[in-house]
Formats: sequence, structure tokens, C-alpha cells
Amino acid sequence: MTNQISKDSLTKLTATQLQQRIIHLQSELKKYKYLVEQYQNNYHYNLIDTLKEENELKNQEIDELNEALQNEKKNSKNIFKEVSRLKEKYEQDLQTLRQLNESLKQEIQQIQQTKQIENVTNDSAEITDSNTKDEEIYPFLQKNYSDYPTKKTQSTEEKSNSWFYRNFQKKNNED
Repeated sequence: MTNQISKDSLTKLTATQLQQRIIHLQSELKKYKYLVEQYQNNYHYNLIDTLKEENELKNQEIDELNEALQNEKKNSKNIFKEVSRLKEKYEQDLQTLRQLNESLKQEIQQIQQTKQIENVTNDSAEITDSNTKDEEIYPFLQKNYSDYPTKKTQSTEEKSNSWFYRNFQKKNNED
């Protein structure tokens, strides 16, 4: 206020002057209340209020989003831990499977070697059986073979006597 009221000046005033002052201050108060009300109804003041409200809403939204972000970070850490745990488990399982695979390969090789040995044994047994059969047949063949050379010489003699062979030999000799 522009008028400063001191205690000394109030004590010297009469009751009428004091009433006039009260009326004057009341009218000024009404005036300022009216100005505040108009200022509040003013577009810019409303805009400021609206912006403050929007700012509060945005701040609340930011807080909610920050909280959601923190929750998502926790969830992603948990998921990452779970993925890491699963990765380690699968790597262990993979290692176990590789070892099992190697042992199965070795077992297969042993079985194949055993099978080859059995095949060789079977083949040698068959050869031995075949040899014994050959030994049984050999005397028979020897007997028949002893007759064969004479038959062969006879057949060559017959061929030489044959007209066809004689002409054929002549033809070959000429060429």
C-alpha cells in the first residue's frame, strides 16, 4: 500500500476518520479482488494455469514411465540372467552330447573292427572249407586232366586235317 499507517497516526484519528479509512480499505480490497478475478479469467492467466496442470500431468506421466522403465530394466535383467543360465545349461548339455557322440563313435569303430575280424575269420573258414573241397576234387581233376593232353593233341590233328583250318592257315600265312 502507498499509504503507510502508523500507530501514532491511528491514535490521533477520530472514529469517523477511522470509519472512512475502513470503507476506503474495503473498497480497495474489493477493487484488488476484482482485478485478481479478472486476471484469473484472463486468457494468459488461464493459459498459465492450463500449462501448470499439463506440466503436473506430464511430471506424473514421467514418474510413471520412469517407474515402468525401472520395472522393465529389472525384468530385462531377470530375462538376461535366465538366458545366461539356459545358455550355460545348453552348453553343458552340448558338451555332454559331444562326449556321448565320441564314445558312440569309438564303440561303432570297435564294433566295425570286431565285425571285420569276424568277416576275415568267416572268409578264412570259407577258404579253408573251399581248400578242403578243392583237395577232395583235386584227385578227380588230376585223373581227368591226365586224359586231356592226348585229347588235345588229337583235336589239333583233326583240325589240321580239316579243310577249313588248312585254308584259314594259308590265308593267315599270306597276310
